[in-house]
Amino acid sequence: MKRALAAVFAALCGYVLVACASGGDSGNQGGTCGNGVKDGAEACDGKDLGGITCQILGFKGGALSCQATSCQLDPNTCCTDTCVNVGDTQCQGTVLQTCTQGASGCRAWAQTADCALSGGQCDATGGNAACTSTCVDACPTIGGTQCNAGAIEICQKNAAKGCNEWKQIDDCTAKGQSCDATSGIAVCGAACNNQCSKAGDTQCSGNVLRTCEQGADGCLALVTTTDCAAQGQSCTTPGGVAKCTFACNNKCSAVGTQNCVGNVLSTCSTDTNGCLDWTATEDCSATSKFCKLAGAGKAKCEGICTNPCPTLNEKKCNANLIQECKVGINGCQDWQVATTCPLGQKCEQSGSNYSCVAGNLTGEDCGGVVPIKAGKNTINWTATKNDYLSPIPSSCSTSTYTVMGPDLVLVYQAGFTGSLEFTVEKPLSSYYVVAVSSGTCGTVGSPLTCIGLKDYSLTSTSGSLNVTSGTTYFFYVGKLNSGTAPLSNPLVITLAEVDCTTFSASAVTLTPGNGATTSTLKPTLSADFDVPVLTTGWTVKVTGNKGTNLTFTAPNSAVTWTNSNKTMNINPGITFPAGEVVTVDVTGLTDSKCSKPVTKPTWGFTVITPPCAPGTGGMLGGGVTKVAGPSGLWYYVAADQDPNGYVYLGNTSTLWRMSKGTWIQQTAPGVSTSWLGYNMFMNGNDPFTNEYTLTGTTGYVYKLIPGANWAAQDFVTFPQVPGDYIRSGVTYKGKVYLMTTESLATANHELWSANAAPPTFPNTATAEGTFTGEAYCSGLAVDDKYFYTACGTNKRLVRVDRTTKTVTLITNAFDLATSSYSNAIHAHDTNGDGTADFLYFKGNKSEVYYVCNPAGTTPYADILANYGTSTSSYGLGFDSVAKKLYAWDYTLYQLVQIQ
Repeated sequence: MKRALAAVFAALCGYVLVACASGGDSGNQGGTCGNGVKDGAEACDGKDLGGITCQILGFKGGALSCQATSCQLDPNTCCTDTCVNVGDTQCQGTVLQTCTQGASGCRAWAQTADCALSGGQCDATGGNAACTSTCVDACPTIGGTQCNAGAIEICQKNAAKGCNEWKQIDDCTAKGQSCDATSGIAVCGAACNNQCSKAGDTQCSGNVLRTCEQGADGCLALVTTTDCAAQGQSCTTPGGVAKCTFACNNKCSAVGTQNCVGNVLSTCSTDTNGCLDWTATEDCSATSKFCKLAGAGKAKCEGICTNPCPTLNEKKCNANLIQECKVGINGCQDWQVATTCPLGQKCEQSGSNYSCVAGNLTGEDCGGVVPIKAGKNTINWTATKNDYLSPIPSSCSTSTYTVMGPDLVLVYQAGFTGSLEFTVEKPLSSYYVVAVSSGTCGTVGSPLTCIGLKDYSLTSTSGSLNVTSGTTYFFYVGKLNSGTAPLSNPLVITLAEVDCTTFSASAVTLTPGNGATTSTLKPTLSADFDVPVLTTGWTVKVTGNKGTNLTFTAPNSAVTWTNSNKTMNINPGITFPAGEVVTVDVTGLTDSKCSKPVTKPTWGFTVITPPCAPGTGGMLGGGVTKVAGPSGLWYYVAADQDPNGYVYLGNTSTLWRMSKGTWIQQTAPGVSTSWLGYNMFMNGNDPFTNEYTLTGTTGYVYKLIPGANWAAQDFVTFPQVPGDYIRSGVTYKGKVYLMTTESLATANHELWSANAAPPTFPNTATAEGTFTGEAYCSGLAVDDKYFYTACGTNKRLVRVDRTTKTVTLITNAFDLATSSYSNAIHAHDTNGDGTADFLYFKGNKSEVYYVCNPAGTTPYADILANYGTSTSSYGLGFDSVAKKLYAWDYTLYQLVQIQ
């Protein structure tokens, strides 16, 4: 309190200079004290306080007064808060106190009741203090008896208190007997056979502290008090008294209670020694707040000024706002809006001048807001910060997801009254959040509509809202931290204005596009409409100039609907003739917004004439034969290059091989699980495995040595620990090439090489380089110019330039595996010129795909063979000598041969 008063009088010195002078009369110096007018050197006179208030002096409230004889300010009538929330309660001994707000405007603890006066006590259990009664029945049945410390007690009614209580009626101990209540009625019985000599004595039994206690029968027995070891202590007998040591110097009373230590909110917790101490929970100063006790063992950081600024009248730019440092009505010196720039403008500072200028359409904030309108909007943005979606409004229902990277702010000005449909294009396997609000830009508040965890497996997400002509709407768009791809740039958002008096729904995107050429002989067709469509009453006809003639009418399993019934997906289920010109006729559609016919799309395309075909030009054929194999879920299939050799199947714990031709199944005795992982590759007839590890610099690649009891050589040592799991390997021209697999597109996929036939083991790996922008890449093939790999995220088969590490997409038309399971890929150089002529690859489905001309400018990909329905059929082996592929049918447990 002395320090507080010193601070107050120090503040008064700023207003009453003469009063702070040393010595002399501090009263009327040059003025007339008592005339009610502050004059001369007076600090005040009567009610004339010179404009000074308690708040200016740093108090929360109260009425400042003037000393009548000295005409100096008297702050004793000012006040500060001693509690936080009106209605909070706490116990002060047996006294119940409640937080109240007085006429001065300050909050203080006031006595509500002395619980002891009513025979009760003050109890703050549960955070709310209250008076509780101390009178409870000590026994349930009047006339019942019990033993208590060797005495017989009977249950009687205490008329004065109104409660049942025990009363002693006989002392068995005084008779040298024990008290026995085993029959249900307490009686004096045989003498005690005491285990110890005196109640309260302690002794150690190992690290268990035991105490001599008198039982209800009056006999002394040793009772376990504390397991010292369970508390990290030992039972010792210093000075002849057993106890658990070490001793704690507890700084607080109970775990969970809170207190203000300086201006830091601190919580009582157990330290590493098991002792109670204050732990800093929140530094209130860091947020310009003050730590205050809230009652019932709780504290709180409470602020006064919400947006403080250092210098009065100073200005700054905040997006499209010019803000000025001013004192508000609450006495706080805050940043306040001085000017809101018109839409499309931003605040710009030039020296000491602040003005509104044309904004750059970056999408960063309200000073760079990007206008959008009906139709397709393609936005090239340069935003870097998440300005408005942190936190994400709760109505967006995004669970624990947060925005990854920046958010964008877009603006739409409604010129009609009706429904606005919006569709935002995005990558597969990702969530976008789109919140739409009206009013002031930057104030997301409770959005008019918001989409969050929606359309994860689609390439777009959509929503709608009702709009009013003349109203401005702001779109806040962000990418949630699901999947690895960042927010699309450019961002494509399509708006459809649905005014049912004039609106006619139509297709906005056709795949393949009208007039386009397909990339496969078995294309899947899709039409994206600008509004949701009724899924009944339609007819689809697919006809071509080479004989194709298909008709589908609702309902039909060949036609499905996604994207909230905005997208029609058509699976013709046939292989079209190469070069056929196809027309798609869609009729009978009705939109679900206005119940009006959908405009018939003009839709035609040409089927590609493939530059290659299975079984021609040196490519393997697509013929499939199967033989029974060992039952199991196998993660990899590998084949050696000996026509009379073996095909290998395995996972992280088991390895099998089957002899070619006879297909005899053999286990691999002696193979350790520490040699196995999710991949196997061959060097001629030698099998190699990639162990699933991230420890140390060895133990990642093993060369297996078959025999009566299999052995293995640790094949490679790395100069440093690889950045992630080694899940892919291949041999090419005397070298082993290895690759890590990354789950994030921003991480580096590492490429390594080592001698395939080293003189000693393990031989040292050499870093070949890294590439980024892809995720879950596994399976590795190589030729003189490129690495080839299959990346599960977004289904991307890519090639990586061996010199520049530039990544080029080959195809994204086929499903590939993600997570721990590996894709498989093989290069086939039919003429030995060092350039792959074909690639054979697969993911987790029972399909094998091919690419011809993978190193060229126009690679072509399609299905080589389909051999089942399982989506857990992993692995692909390639015997380049016999020109056969081997795969696994998990449904039938059969080895699949493709040639």
